Amino acid sequence: MYNFQKTIKQKTDKELEIISKDCAFYSEEERLIALNELEFRNSLSKELLGYKKEIEASIEIPAITEQASEAVKSTKKIYKGGAISIGTLLGGPLVAGYMIAENFKVFNEISKAKNTWFCTITGLILIFSAAFLIPDGLNTPIQIIPLIYTAIASLLVERFQKKNISAYIALGGKTFGWGRSLCAGLVGLVITLLFVVIMAFLAGDLSDKNPNLTSKTYGNIRHEIYYDITNIRLPDLCGN
Repeated sequence: MYNFQKTIKQKTDKELEIISKDCAFYSEEERLIALNELEFRNSLSKELLGYKKEIEASIEIPAITEQASEAVKSTKKIYKGGAISIGTLLGGPLVAGYMIAENFKVFNEISKAKNTWFCTITGLILIFSAAFLIPDGLNTPIQIIPLIYTAIASLLVERFQKKNISAYIALGGKTFGWGRSLCAGLVGLVITLLFVVIMAFLAGDLSDKNPNLTSKTYGNIRHEIYYDITNIRLPDLCGN
C-alpha cells in the first residue's frame, strides 16, 4: 500500500480520475487513495466526491486528517497505540512521553509535543515523590503503579492521536516495529532505575552519614530507637 501511495503522487489528475473510477482493476482502498490525492490537490469534482463518499460508506476506512496527509509525505515512522502501551509498561512514563511526543512531531503538532514532555516530567516528579512519601508500614501494591500509568498513556493516545495514527496507516505511512518499542522500553527502564537510585541516595537510604548510628527495638510493639554508640553507654540505654 505504501508503494501504491508513492506511485499515486506521481500521477496526473486525469490518471487519478481514471483510477478512481476503475472498479475492475483497483481495489476500493486504492481508489480511495486516488480520490484523497485529488482532494488534496483541490481537483475533486462533485461526481468524484460522490464516489469517495460511497467508498467510505462501504468500507471501514479511517477519516483522513490533514496532519496525517502531510505527515505521510515526510516518510517518517510513528508508534502505534499498542507499541506505546508495551513501551510504557516496560520503561515507565518517560517512554510514554517520548513515544507520544515523537508522534506529535511527525504530525507537525510541535506545541503538543512540548506539552507532552512537560506533563511527562511533572508526572515523573509526582510519582517518585509519592513513592518516597509512602510510609514503610503501609501495604501498598507496588505492581499496580505501572498498570495505572500505562492505562493513562493508552487513554491519552486514544484521545489525542488515534485518528491521526489510523489515517496515517491507511495512507500507507510506516510504523515502528515491536523491536523498537522494546528497546525504547529497556532504555527507559535503565534511566528510571538510575533516577530511583539517585533519589534514594539523596534521601539518605543508601548513604549513612553517621556510620556509628545504630538502633535497638524494645517492648511488645517493638519501638525502635536510633542512637550513636560513640556518645552513649549501653548501661545508660538499658536503664541500669
